[in-house]
Amino acid sequence: MNKFKISVQSKHYMTMPFRLKNFLSSCLLVLPYFMFSIGITFYQRSFLQMFHFPLLVVSCHLVLKFLASIFFRCLYHIIMKIPSAQLSWDSKVSKFAPIGISSGIDVGFSNWGLELVNVSLYTMTKSTAIIFVLINALILRLEKASVVLFLIVFSISGGLFLFTFKTTDFSILGFVLLLTASFASGFRWTLSQFVMQKADMGMKSPVDMMYFSQPWMFIAIFPISLFLEGKISFTYNFRL
Repeated sequence: MNKFKISVQSKHYMTMPFRLKNFLSSCLLVLPYFMFSIGITFYQRSFLQMFHFPLLVVSCHLVLKFLASIFFRCLYHIIMKIPSAQLSWDSKVSKFAPIGISSGIDVGFSNWGLELVNVSLYTMTKSTAIIFVLINALILRLEKASVVLFLIVFSISGGLFLFTFKTTDFSILGFVLLLTASFASGFRWTLSQFVMQKADMGMKSPVDMMYFSQPWMFIAIFPISLFLEGKISFTYNFRL
């Protein structure tokens, strides 16, 4: 009996450094994400006040991200000496088209809405994305429903809402665009988790996800940009 207790205690202490390492690794990934996310939000807001083509900006970003994903994907697989993930056309359409289209709507409409509203209203509206993530995660059975989970999600969203409530200049179009982007964001992230965690998909890294989803994001946003901003953009560049 004593030996059993000692073995259980030793396993418990062995898992502690692993948990600490896992926690620190998560912090190293999450903290830079938050810093860059906050920085790019304020930068985009100031930039779009001068350059009024938010969807064109997103389209250019998507092209650059796709080229970067090709480079880093090749580099990653050369260094790790593992073959690149190859998918059939059916998998690209059925699995990555919904992710790419919803991601394109999320990023594109967020940029468009950010041009019309201030950062406070942007933050308040986009904070609803976590609710849509929870709803989609429950539908796809990625999460189990619990009272604690609902309390955490609604506490975060409610806290962000109250934090920015008194400093907003309301814009109906901007609000609708951002709410649509939040809905697409919830759909996007739950589908991304669903695909990344499927072993038969062969997704070796997040760069693979970028590589397969960026073309669909471009297909979703660029026609809208061309329709709404094409003529104005051409006139603007001609004047310059």
